[in-house]
Amino acid sequence: MLHSKTLKVLLAVDGSSHSEAAADFVIELNWPDSPHFEVLAVAPERWPLLGVSAEARSVLEETASKVLQVELASAERIAARTAVDLNDHGLKAVGNIRTGRPSQAILLRAYEMAADLIVVGARGLSAPGDFHLGSTAHQLATDADQAVLIVRPPSQPSR
Repeated sequence: MLHSKTLKVLLAVDGSSHSEAAADFVIELNWPDSPHFEVLAVAPERWPLLGVSAEARSVLEETASKVLQVELASAERIAARTAVDLNDHGLKAVGNIRTGRPSQAILLRAYEMAADLIVVGARGLSAPGDFHLGSTAHQLATDADQAVLIVRPPSQPSR
């Protein structure tokens, strides 16, 4: 008797249009044998400037802490909303959040969950408009041990 392994897919999201396109692509794809999806949103850590006075460092650290709390709340909403969307379309999905550098957090989570596939948008919120591939997608494509599916939004019609 053959036992098929459940496919584990890590969908990394950040609220960008490319991230939404990746989620839409996942929903539209015909998946074999009910894969398990984890939707991961990463709250990037902000590091205070070096070489500042102790007083300034204290203010910067307090501000960075507040910013991280806002980023975590946003990541939680994005991951939960996307997981609900996948579940509403018949896919088994859970949301998760992490902090840190997005590419590193995604690679670590993919390793921890033994993901078979990482799905990510081609660009995130911080990629300038002229780049066709953001730094996170590029890092995942070059460093991941798993297959990586990089999704772009559908092209806009010319005017």
